Amino acid sequence: MDILKEVGFDKIQEHEQKLIRKTIDGLLKIDNVTVYGDTEDISDRVGVVTFNFSDVNSHILAEHLANGCGVATRRGLFCAHPYYWRLLGIPDEDVEQFENCTGPRLPA
Repeated sequence: MDILKEVGFDKIQEHEQKLIRKTIDGLLKIDNVTVYGDTEDISDRVGVVTFNFSDVNSHILAEHLANGCGVATRRGLFCAHPYYWRLLGIPDEDVEQFENCTGPRLPA
């Protein structure tokens, strides 16, 4: 906490906002990417940017970003499965096939 106070919370938040803006702007330049959440007004965002590539499996992407690029990623449904299925337009009758699935087949 002493270091955080020394650096200053405002400076930390300002830096985080710059990183979020740079990440979102970069992702939006890629045709096959969907960025979730408000991409214009990022003032209330924290250092998390949620996105999907339409033609790249999220399991493979997360492994590549973590192991090949040193980028911290979190691949999954964030304990919001029903909301996620709705965002992706996955019909209720198709959801059952993904229950207890943790491998590359899981859309995430």
